[in-house]
Amino acid sequence: MKSLLTILVLFVSGIINLQAQQGLNIAVIDMEQALRDYYRTKEEVALINQLGEEKIRNIDERKAVYEKMTSDMVKLDKTVRSPDLSDEKRAEIYAQLQEMARARNAKATEIGDAERKATRELYDARQEMELKLMAEIKVVMQTVVTEKNFDLIFDKSFLPKASKSIVYTSPRVADLTNEVIARLNAAKR
Repeated sequence: MKSLLTILVLFVSGIINLQAQQGLNIAVIDMEQALRDYYRTKEEVALINQLGEEKIRNIDERKAVYEKMTSDMVKLDKTVRSPDLSDEKRAEIYAQLQEMARARNAKATEIGDAERKATRELYDARQEMELKLMAEIKVVMQTVVTEKNFDLIFDKSFLPKASKSIVYTSPRVADLTNEVIARLNAAKR
């Protein structure tokens, strides 16, 4: 761990030294904050939440059918245990009960499959949303970088997509976060 930190410090020191020698213009941006504060993020999250609610309603409907099947089986089980039934009628009801049990097990499998599918679809939608919004943020960031003639940009957030971290940022290093967010949100007006 210490060697990794040492390498990182040497890397940053080398970049700062290189900047001083070559006149590199370095800036930082907090991509996590840009994503969080971008107005479209709230809109996209609302759409994903709506999709999630639809999935939950669908699963709840299936669970209601399952519960009704369970309730019907309990009633039929009480009937089959009645001492007043003939053997022939008991066998007929018992066959119905077995068929209901098979259908109920199939419904339980269906519910489990639907829950897994819904979870996967929501995860995929969230990933797709993040990739799409990050691409939009990067376009605006690139415009700012080009206009201001920056050579090197670091992400100072800890977004998994960035997988980079900044140990220290000098006050001389420009932070593009607020400008990029302002430009992204200007499109809303």
